[in-house]
Amino acid sequence: MTLRRWERPTPAAEIEVATDAELRQIRQMMRDYQAELGVDLCFQDFETELEQLPGPYARPDGALLYASRAVHPLIEGHEIVGIAAFKPIGPGVCELKRFYVRPDCRQLGIASLLLDAALNRAVKSGYREARLDTLRRLGPALTFYERRGFLPCEAYVPNPESDVVYMSRQIGIFASEPFGKYLDWAGRISELPESLSNPATQGLWGYLAGHFEHGRNYRESEVNAVLDSLSLDRDPARLRRELVDRGCLNRTPDGKQYWRD
Repeated sequence: MTLRRWERPTPAAEIEVATDAELRQIRQMMRDYQAELGVDLCFQDFETELEQLPGPYARPDGALLYASRAVHPLIEGHEIVGIAAFKPIGPGVCELKRFYVRPDCRQLGIASLLLDAALNRAVKSGYREARLDTLRRLGPALTFYERRGFLPCEAYVPNPESDVVYMSRQIGIFASEPFGKYLDWAGRISELPESLSNPATQGLWGYLAGHFEHGRNYRESEVNAVLDSLSLDRDPARLRRELVDRGCLNRTPDGKQYWRD
């Protein structure tokens, strides 16, 4: 069966908040994380952190998350394949920590699921900036963060590694707007309201229209591509029609060209 463009495949993993029942496995995964880094984390008091989990990642100011997936399609049970956490480090600022996906489960989209879950929770906890540190030698990790909008920033915690890279990005930028509750941490539509005519919804359509340049013509496929990048599990064709119906985008009678006044 061919999937329509806006339909997403089943998530590669389920993301949950850790409870006491998962801490033993999470501790082992954190040790695997340290082993892969090849770095002595004593400067972060790593052993104490493991003993006291969730420790600094305890709710409501932090979170310790894990990704799990079925052991086998024909076998009951799930296994933990990834972890992520965040903790407060300043007013409105959190730090992303212990971000790790098991090597044999990479390239499946699990890292993106973990990042989305962690930062969505951070936004709901009132954070507006997320920071992290990584190592330049970890090329794929650095690329992953860069592609998700993290930029280099000044050092905010000590780290003795010579190739440490500190990164930061704003999150939940529109959280204070009436339509902010419909967006995720990166400004993508995470849900649509039942009523499409309330004031918050009007702001939402204006927000989407703002991603189209004035004076430029777009083909239908180009409009769909922009809207697809701004939505999670939403039909871009429906969003396109809504924008036209509300006068946020113009369209030629044959539907081949779109533009914004």
